[in-house]
Amino acid sequence: LILNKVNIPVVIGGIHVSTSFNDVDMYLRKYLPHPQIVTQVIGAGDLPTIKNVLSDLARSNLKKEYHGNIPIEDGVWGCDRVIELPKIKPYFINKFPVIGPLLSRIIETNVTTPFLGCPFSCSFCSISSFPEERRKFTSRSPEDFTCELLEKQKNGVTFKNRFYFISPDNLLFGGKKLHDVLDKMIESPLRINYAAQISIEVADSDKLLQKLRLSGASHFFIGLESLDIRNLEYVGKNIVAKIKKEKISVEEYYASRIKKIQDHGISVHGAFMFGMPYDYFHSLEDHSGRKIVEFCKKNKIGIQPTCLSNLPGSLDFLKGLETHELIYGNPGSMDYFCSLTIADLTESNRKIPDALFNSPLVTFYMLYDTMEKIGSYISALHIAFGMAKKSWSVHSSKGAQSFKDRMVDAFAGIGFQLGASAYFELYKGLAYSTSSLPGTFERLYQWEKNPTVRKMFKKYVENFV
Repeated sequence: LILNKVNIPVVIGGIHVSTSFNDVDMYLRKYLPHPQIVTQVIGAGDLPTIKNVLSDLARSNLKKEYHGNIPIEDGVWGCDRVIELPKIKPYFINKFPVIGPLLSRIIETNVTTPFLGCPFSCSFCSISSFPEERRKFTSRSPEDFTCELLEKQKNGVTFKNRFYFISPDNLLFGGKKLHDVLDKMIESPLRINYAAQISIEVADSDKLLQKLRLSGASHFFIGLESLDIRNLEYVGKNIVAKIKKEKISVEEYYASRIKKIQDHGISVHGAFMFGMPYDYFHSLEDHSGRKIVEFCKKNKIGIQPTCLSNLPGSLDFLKGLETHELIYGNPGSMDYFCSLTIADLTESNRKIPDALFNSPLVTFYMLYDTMEKIGSYISALHIAFGMAKKSWSVHSSKGAQSFKDRMVDAFAGIGFQLGASAYFELYKGLAYSTSSLPGTFERLYQWEKNPTVRKMFKKYVENFV
C-alpha cells in the first residue's frame, strides 16, 4: 500500500497468487490509489516472463497479470540480476554441547535444485489443482546443476558452501535424470552433504540409495502423513496400493523402508498430519498421536507435525468451498484473510472430524503433545548420535578419500536431524501466551464451545497462559 501510494510498481508472485489469483483484486487492488501499477505473475517467474514484465514496465504498459510456465532453467544462476535463494541459518546448533555456538556462526545451508515438478495430486497439497503444464517435470542439465555447486567451492570447501537443502517437492521424480545428476556429482570434485524431500519408495532401489549416499545425501524429509491406511487413502497417497499388495500394516511398510534408508547412512524425519478423518482422541493420554510417538522412537526418526488444512489451491480447498467446511469463512471475508496466517499447517482451518470432538483445540493438542514427546532437542540429539554411527560407516564418495570428509559425513548425520527439532521451538512459541498476545492454546480454548472439551482442557491450558 505504501509503495503504491508513491507510484512504485509492484510485481506479486508465489504459490498463493498462483492458486488464488482473485485474491489480489479482492484484498489489494480495490483499495489502491494506483492499481494499474500492480501486476501478478501466475506460475513460474521464468526469464521470458520477467523480461516481458520489465519490457512492459519500461513502456508504462504493465498488464494485470502474466503467466509463467518454465519453473527452472539452465544458465540462470550467477547472473548479476538474479538473487540466489536465502541461506538457512542453523540456529538450532547453538544448543549443541560445547562447540554449538561456534558452529552456528560458521555453518550455512544453501538452497538449490536440479529439477522441479510433481505428477501426484495428493488432495491436501497446494499444487494438486494446478494444470498439468504448471506442475510438469522440468529439469536443468546435470552439468549446469553441478557447475553451480562447484562455483561456490572454487575458493575451497568451507562450512558455508558444504551443506545444502536440495528442494524439489520429491527428489525421486527425477527418474533417469536424477541418476544422471548423481553420477555427475559423484564424478566431480564436489564435496557436499545435503538434505532433500523424497518419497518412501526410494527405499525400493538399493542402487539409487547407494548413489544418493555417495553423492552426499545425509538426510531425507519424507511425507508419511499417517499410520492409518484409511487416512492415506483419504488424502490420495500413492503408496496405498503397495501396502495393500504386501498385506502388511502401514507401520510395517514404513519401518522396513526407513531401516533401508538409515542403513545407507541417511537420517530421516517424517511429516505427520493431525486432524485427519480416522484419527482418534479418547483422553489427554490416549490419542492417535501417541502411536506416532512410539513409531518415531522405535524407528529413530524425527518428526514434522502439521494439522490437515485446506491450503488454497488444493483439491481439499476446492471441495471445502463447496461443502462450506472452512471454519474461518470463505474467500472474500476478513476472517478468511486473517486465517491464512495460522492455516499454514500449524492449525487446521477446516471442519474437524467428529472423533476429535470437532475441536481445533483437540487437534492442536494432539500435535503439540506428540511433538513434545518426540520432537524436543534432547530426543533429536539422541536420534542424531545414533545416526552418526551409521553415517560414519556408510560414507559419501569423498568420505572414502579423506578422514576429514568422513568426519563431516558423520556430523551432517547429526546436524540435519537436529534441524527437525526446530519445529518444536516453533510450536512452543505459538502455544504460549505473552503479555500482549494470547497463545494458540489460550485462543482456541476461548473459542471452544464444547463443555466436555473445555472441562478436559481447563487445567492443561492454564500452563500456557
